[in-house]
Amino acid sequence: MAFGSCFSCFKYSVFLFNFLLWLLGCALLAVGAWLLMDDNAGRYVEQLTSTSPDGGGPPLIISYAQVTDSNLTSTLAYLFIAFGLVIIFVAFIGCCGAVRENQCMLGAFLLCLVVLFAVLLGIGIWALVARNDVDAHTIQLQQLTNRMIKDGVRNYFTDREYSKFMDRFQTRFKCCGAENAGGDYLRRGSVQQPPCEVAYQRRSCLPVYFNYVGNHFEDFMRDRLTVVGSVAIAIALCMALGMVGVLLLCCAVRERRWNTNA
Repeated sequence: MAFGSCFSCFKYSVFLFNFLLWLLGCALLAVGAWLLMDDNAGRYVEQLTSTSPDGGGPPLIISYAQVTDSNLTSTLAYLFIAFGLVIIFVAFIGCCGAVRENQCMLGAFLLCLVVLFAVLLGIGIWALVARNDVDAHTIQLQQLTNRMIKDGVRNYFTDREYSKFMDRFQTRFKCCGAENAGGDYLRRGSVQQPPCEVAYQRRSCLPVYFNYVGNHFEDFMRDRLTVVGSVAIAIALCMALGMVGVLLLCCAVRERRWNTNA
């Protein structure tokens, strides 16, 4: 009679756990559908950093897709949908097993929890380890940032937004122009002095800008990987608690049937 007095507690605890698991699956499914259906969803996922320092200048945004040639929004959407459907199905098996006190269904549910626990724990460990190996200083990013700086120099005398952007950037990072530093402005405007401080007219903004944006990318990815790793491990620990509850319920069901047949 070790489990008999706690049978109802085990049963309703497992049922509540499955209800919460079902809510988690529905939430993941909803987020995945939103990412696929909402045209504006991509900017929340892929807009990693504004290229304008201190929030000034034109809305020049560098996204994950521009640098890596992959659609992060669609990838995350399908992962959320797939994982959400799996969790909903697993929660359904668990609820049916708990309500009907079916050992086969509870055993299948326990096996599913073990698999989910292993997957989530693996994702969490991978994310926490991968955050130390993030390298955003790629050739694609260098080409993109170089093009943006050259566009800023080319449009400096004709576009007010570009001139504001370049003025703020050059003042903050103590640089001037693009490939030929201050000489780039002298070729495009009827000016005798480039629009930057004299002390920095020989320092090109191309490498400075590349490092500035690359560092922003790396900080963003490290922060997100830390969140992903922490959340995945936290959910894995919840799965472990659910596994203990299901195991205890299976033992209680078995003991109850033995007592009934005795």
